[in-house]
Amino acid sequence: MTLGSIIRYIKWQFAKKFFSKQAYDWWKVKLRNSDLKNELIIPLTQYRTNTKNTKDHKRVICMHDGKLKTGGLVDRLRGIISVYSICKEYNIDFKILFTQPFPLDRYLIPNSVEWRISQNELHYNIKETDICLIESINGSKYEAQKQDEWFRNELKKSYCEFHIYTNAHFSYNRDFAKLFAELFKPSPLLQQLIDKEKKHLGENYISTSFRFLDLLNDFNETAGGNIILSKTEQSQLINKNIEQLNKLHNKYPQRKILVNSDSSTFLQEAAKLDFTYIIPGEISHVDSNATIKENTHDKTFTDFFMIANAEDIFLFITGDMYNSGFPFAAAQLYNKPFHIIRF
Repeated sequence: MTLGSIIRYIKWQFAKKFFSKQAYDWWKVKLRNSDLKNELIIPLTQYRTNTKNTKDHKRVICMHDGKLKTGGLVDRLRGIISVYSICKEYNIDFKILFTQPFPLDRYLIPNSVEWRISQNELHYNIKETDICLIESINGSKYEAQKQDEWFRNELKKSYCEFHIYTNAHFSYNRDFAKLFAELFKPSPLLQQLIDKEKKHLGENYISTSFRFLDLLNDFNETAGGNIILSKTEQSQLINKNIEQLNKLHNKYPQRKILVNSDSSTFLQEAAKLDFTYIIPGEISHVDSNATIKENTHDKTFTDFFMIANAEDIFLFITGDMYNSGFPFAAAQLYNKPFHIIRF
């Protein structure tokens, strides 16, 4: 072991012993940020150039360029909006470089803020550009507070440019809907997809979400969720969730029920019910390593906005099913009622 790795190990053991769980998690986040700056995560060779800064003001860029994994669609959007909320408060120029695994403006385009920027417009002098990585671990209020405090302190530093990789979630403590609307509106393509689905569902419908990860052995999640149930257990789990759909239908017999899931197996079973509707298309995850086609994520964005437009939004969880943030974020978009049904 090198001296550096020995010191690092001692720090980890000290933190485990003397920090609370929340403080320990936040310490890990800060250590990861330090690792990025010290090139222990990815090489930062492009930041060693002697380019000159031509800007006379601070600028913050939220980075989604494929160099680091920053989570799924909602993880990325909440991080973007979190950083934007601080930039707006401090009157700092705000941009988004979102090129991987697709250009964001295929689906979302600027509304009242022009956030688009190209790679060749970035400033790479390491003495004047700060590179940051702030991840979310547990989604707690404590973590949100620490993220907020960290960004406030970081953006006060004298760098001319900040390249930020984050899925921070403190935007949920702000006016998420208002901030989202300032940044984004659906692209013509996405609006066309939304309008098409509205013709099928109408206005007065319910949204339901079921996140299985790989429990049903049909969706390769990017992180966690490695449990695969036996065939018998899979069948039992599907039936339990179908039963919940029937109960919801009995409560709201006049409403169509939109069903969203990361499991094609479950969606096939849910589609057999005469009161359900499933948006067609490919199930995908934004942070997946899978090769994508141009339209791979059409369904993901359409699902998000159609959930957001529902009258009531439900997330169903039992056993090892995942507490997804996807329907929660969609509910924030238009301030719709959100319900978690644990059974």
